[in-house]
Amino acid sequence: MKLICLPHAGGSAAIFNGWKASLVSEITLENVELAGRGKRYRENFYTNVFEAVEDIYSIIHKELDASPYAIFGHSMGSLLAFELGHKIQQEKRRIPEAFFFSGKAAPNFLTQESVHLYEKERFIKKIFSLGGTPAELMNYKVLLDSYLPIIRADYKIVETYKFQNNRLLLNTPFYIFYGDKDPITLDKIKAWENYTSKSCEWFKFDGNHFFIKQQERLVINLINKILIKKQKIGM
Repeated sequence: MKLICLPHAGGSAAIFNGWKASLVSEITLENVELAGRGKRYRENFYTNVFEAVEDIYSIIHKELDASPYAIFGHSMGSLLAFELGHKIQQEKRRIPEAFFFSGKAAPNFLTQESVHLYEKERFIKKIFSLGGTPAELMNYKVLLDSYLPIIRADYKIVETYKFQNNRLLLNTPFYIFYGDKDPITLDKIKAWENYTSKSCEWFKFDGNHFFIKQQERLVINLINKILIKKQKIGM
């Protein structure tokens, strides 16, 4: 079973590197590097979510039919995963065994704030308040100045996303992860069930928006449990 992972705003593929040691041997990690960061830092940022999805699909599409896989996304990564699911289904490719949507309201709840338009100091205050950006970064101006355009561009594609209604439901089970101290309200978390024709389950973790860092071992253990069960059923 392959686990394809998509990062939060400002994140690179490297944020999932630590998962390799804790995933069971039957699960292979594929952490996708988005344009404009990591080894793709020279490439232009995406202008919208659908451009990002086309790029991600171009990276993974050759392997989709080869073996079972699941897709995990956190925050922005959940939105990318959702739209990637529609792309895969539209192309009539092998669909995922599971979607893990983490730290994100259901896609019909559009962002009302335009954080990507904030002036620099207000923008910095906002992103650090969420807890996902290392506080030490504030002490390294060169690193901070190289990071800010990445996360600002990511905020832009999320905040300008246009939800497309009246589409076929995704024919894959949903597993929704959320932090009990995340400001996302429970009704927006529960609404994910409206976008799958299969089952939808919710799992609450102790933590804020970045509970996947605070509770990393518990998150990975749950993914292991769910995917191993699916693999046994499919044998």
